[in-house]
Amino acid sequence: MFTGDASIVDSLTPSIAQREVRASLREARADRPCDEVAMDLKWSLLKLLRVEQGCRPPRVDDLLQILTHYGVDDSVCDALVALTKRATSEGNRWT
Repeated sequence: MFTGDASIVDSLTPSIAQREVRASLREARADRPCDEVAMDLKWSLLKLLRVEQGCRPPRVDDLLQILTHYGVDDSVCDALVALTKRATSEGNRWT
């Protein structure tokens, strides 16, 4: 889980920021089955998998919804939102 301060986000490359978001989401889900999480969030399983695997960037409201569901601290949520914005900034593609 990304535990860095949101202030260091700008020093990361967009690809590293993207990688941190993906890894943090998978870690936060822990042992919860993907299909159960998707059902709890009222998301399709495909949407959850695409976000976790980095096929598409999460929207900020979706990211906050999933992090709240996982019980992630507000400071970590803020850092992950900043990472997501960094990963998609300056015309960078989320891949």
